[in-house]
Amino acid sequence: MQATDQSHPMWISARSLLDALRRLRSKAAISGFLQTLSSLEAERLIHDWLVWCRASQFPLTDDWRSWLLLGGRGAGKTRSGAEWVKLAALAPPSSAMSCGGRLALVGESYGDVRDVMIEGQSGLLAIHRRADRPKWTASLRRLEWPNGAVAHAFSSHDPEGLRGAQFGAAWCDEAGCPAVNKGANQPNVFPDPKSANAAIPHFSNGGRDDLIARRAVQAQLAYWDEANPDADTFNPASTVYSGRMVDAAMISPWAWDARPFPEFPNATDVWSDGGNWATGHWLNGRLGGCPLDDLVTAILADYGFADVDASGLDGIVDGYLVPASMSARAALEPLLAVHGAVSAEHDGLVRFRSLAHADEATVTAADWVDTEDAALVTRTRDHESDLPWEAVVNHGEIRATIDDVTSKSRRLETDSGRQIHMDVPAVLPAPLASTLADARLRERWVARQRLAFRLPLRHLGLAPGDVIEFTDDGEGKGAGRWQIAAIDDDFARSVEAVAVEAPASLSFQPAPVAGQPQPASGFGAPLVVLLDLPRNLSSPTHEPLLLTALNADPWAGSYLFASSSTDSGFQARFSSRRRAVIGELTQPLAAGPASRWDWANEVHVRLFHGQLDAKVRELVLNGANAAAIQTDEGGWEIVQFVDAQVVAEGEWRLAQLLRAQLGTDAEMAAGASAGNLFVLLDGQLQGYALSDTERNLQINWRAGPVSDAIASANYTQQAFTHADRARKPLSPAHIRAARPSGADIEIDWVRRTRVSGDDWTPVEVPLGEAEERYQVDLYDGATLVRTLAATTQAATYTHADQLTDFGSAPDELTIQVAQIGIDGHPGTWGSRLVQL
Repeated sequence: MQATDQSHPMWISARSLLDALRRLRSKAAISGFLQTLSSLEAERLIHDWLVWCRASQFPLTDDWRSWLLLGGRGAGKTRSGAEWVKLAALAPPSSAMSCGGRLALVGESYGDVRDVMIEGQSGLLAIHRRADRPKWTASLRRLEWPNGAVAHAFSSHDPEGLRGAQFGAAWCDEAGCPAVNKGANQPNVFPDPKSANAAIPHFSNGGRDDLIARRAVQAQLAYWDEANPDADTFNPASTVYSGRMVDAAMISPWAWDARPFPEFPNATDVWSDGGNWATGHWLNGRLGGCPLDDLVTAILADYGFADVDASGLDGIVDGYLVPASMSARAALEPLLAVHGAVSAEHDGLVRFRSLAHADEATVTAADWVDTEDAALVTRTRDHESDLPWEAVVNHGEIRATIDDVTSKSRRLETDSGRQIHMDVPAVLPAPLASTLADARLRERWVARQRLAFRLPLRHLGLAPGDVIEFTDDGEGKGAGRWQIAAIDDDFARSVEAVAVEAPASLSFQPAPVAGQPQPASGFGAPLVVLLDLPRNLSSPTHEPLLLTALNADPWAGSYLFASSSTDSGFQARFSSRRRAVIGELTQPLAAGPASRWDWANEVHVRLFHGQLDAKVRELVLNGANAAAIQTDEGGWEIVQFVDAQVVAEGEWRLAQLLRAQLGTDAEMAAGASAGNLFVLLDGQLQGYALSDTERNLQINWRAGPVSDAIASANYTQQAFTHADRARKPLSPAHIRAARPSGADIEIDWVRRTRVSGDDWTPVEVPLGEAEERYQVDLYDGATLVRTLAATTQAATYTHADQLTDFGSAPDELTIQVAQIGIDGHPGTWGSRLVQL
C-alpha cells in the first residue's frame, strides 16, 4: 500500500483547518481564528471525521479502487470503514469518491453486518449527523440515505445473494480464522472475555487447533490465486486494466503481530493479552509449523520417493528432527505412531492416512469365505492385564529448554502396569502431546477386539488402513466398525482387522502461557440443569440430545461445558450464552388428568431469574408456555400453563394446566415436592447432540465461565447418564378388554406416536418406530401372571391360558401395554384395571 498523498485536495480541505488551529498558541488567537471561519468551515471542524482521524485511517487517494485496512483490536478499522462508506454515499455524483448510489456491506453473517457495521458503536448509524443519517430497514437488509444512496447487507453464508447485484463500492469484513476447533465455522469469534465477539464457533469444543487456522488461510489464498482452475469464475481478469479482480499478492490475512514470538505471548507482564494467543487469530508463532501431510511428503522427497499421497493426514508439528543415518521408514514411524496414522502401497502409490480419512466400505456377512481348515470368522479379545494403563510421549516443546518434555495420557483403571511409550523427535505443544497420548491409549483399548475372516477376490480394492463395517449376520460376530491391519492374498483374501471408533478431535485445551496469571473471574459456579426429555421427532432415528439449562448471578455471558468419563481429563465440548429461566417449586404438585385441562392443580414456583407470561389457550395448544418439572422419582414432567400471576417478589402461580405432555404420564404420576426444580422450555436451553456410544453411559460434566480454567472452583460438576428418553415410545391409550364369545378375552388399545402426531387429519397416527410391536403384561393384583406379544393393536387372552393362570375365568384383570421401541425395549407403560 503506497503512502498517503498529503497534497491531495481531499486531504488539504480536511486537514488544513485543524493544522491552522494547532499552530495557534493563545486563547485569543484561537478565538480570532474561529471567528473568521464560515459556518460551513466551523461545522466541518467540529463534525468532519477527516479532520480528526489519524493519518493511518485516512482514505487512500483517487488512484486506489481497492484497499485493505490492516490492524489489531482497537486500531479503528470499523470506524475507518464506516467513514469511508459515509464519504462514498454522501459524495456528489461528479466526485471521484462517488459510488453511484449503490454500496454492498459484506460480513460473515447478517448479524455481524447489523451489529458491527451498521448499529455498532463505530457503525454507520452512529457516525452520521441527524440530517444525513440513513434509515435501516432490517426486513429488507437495506440502508438508505436521504440523498437516495442505498447500501445492502450481504452474508458470507449466502454467497449466491451477491450474484446479479450491481454496486459501485463495497465494505467487506476481515479475512482470518481463529486457531480454535472448527474455527472456520465462525471466523470472527474466539474466547476472549474482553471482546464483543467472545464466543466459541458453532459446533466447536473450544480446544486449540493450529491446523484449522492455517488451512483457512490456504483456502482463501488458493481461492483468489490465478492458478486456480476456476479463477476465471472466482477472480476474473479485468478488461480495463492488466490484472485480476483481486490481486492475491496483496492479500494480508488477519492478524499478524509485530511483537516478537515467543516473547509474545509469554511476557504477560508486558502484554496482558498473551492469554488470548492460544485460540486467537494470531499467525505469528504458527506459520513456522508444518502440517503433517506436507512434512511426510518433504521427508520422503529427501529420500527420493515421489509417488506419495499424504493428503489423508491431519496434524501439525512445530518441528521434526530426522537424523542422517536412518531409513525413510524409521524416520516416519515415530511421527505416524503418535498421530495414529497408517501407510500402505496401492496401485504403485504409497498412501498415508489418519483414521478420519480412511476409505470405508460395507461388507455383508454373506461375503465371508468358508474353508474347511478354519472358522468362518474368529473374534478375539485381549485381556485387560495385557492392555496399557497409560501412554507417555517424549517430545520437544517450543517454549521449553533443549531438554525433552514428557507428556502423559490420563490413567485408566486397570490392573495392568503396561505403558505405551513413544519417543518422538518432534516439537509439539505439551497439551497437544497429551491429547495425542489420550487418543492412542483409547485406540489401543478399543482395538483389543480383533477379527479374522476371509473375503473373495472381488474385494481386491480393500487395503490396510481401510475401515469396513459388517451388516449384522444375525449372531453379531462381525457387527461393528473394523480397520484392516493386514491382508494376505491367496485363493481368498485373509483379513485381520481391529475394532475402531469415531476418530478423536486433534484440538486440545491450551496450557496457561508463561507468566500468565490465572485468577478466578469472580462470576461463581453456575446452576446447571442437565435434561433428557422426550421431544417431537421428524424421524424415528436420531442422536441423543442433551439439553442444558444455565443460570448464575452475576451472569458471565458465556459458559463452557466439558466432559470426562472419569474425574479428570476433562475435554471442552461446547459453549452456551443462553441464560435459562429456572426456579423451584414452593408447594407440592400432585398428579392430575392427562389429555385434558387440569383445573384443580396449580404450580407455585419461585424463579431464580426471568419472568413468565400468560398465554391464550390456542397458543398453549400450539406448544407455548411449556416447562419441565422435576418429579420425586428424578424424572421430568412436561407441563403447559395458560395463567401466570405474580404472588410475591419472584414467585408465581401457574394455573389452567396441560399435564403429562409428550408422553410424560409416568413422570406425572410420581408427583413433585416443594423444592423440586422448574425449567421453562423456551429458546434459552442449549441442545447438544451426543454420540450413539454415549447413550446410557455415565459422563461427568463440568460447566463454568469460559474465561476460567476448567479445573476452576467456578465450574459446577455433576454426573449424568443420558438414557435417550426421546426414543422411548409413548404409552398406548384407551386400553379395553371384553369377552365377546364368553370365553377368550379380547384386548385392544390405541397407539400413540412421537412422529407427526399433531396432525388430526389421518384416522390413525403415523408409526413412530421401525416396526409395530407391543408387550402386554397381565396381572392378578400385583402379581404378573402372563406376558403376551402383539404386532397389532390387539391381543387375545385365551380361555385355556386364563384357567392355567387363575384356575377359573377371572372377573377382573390389570392390563399393562407398552410399545416396543427402536432399541428393542418397552416404552412407557399404559395400565388399566378392567372388570370382565
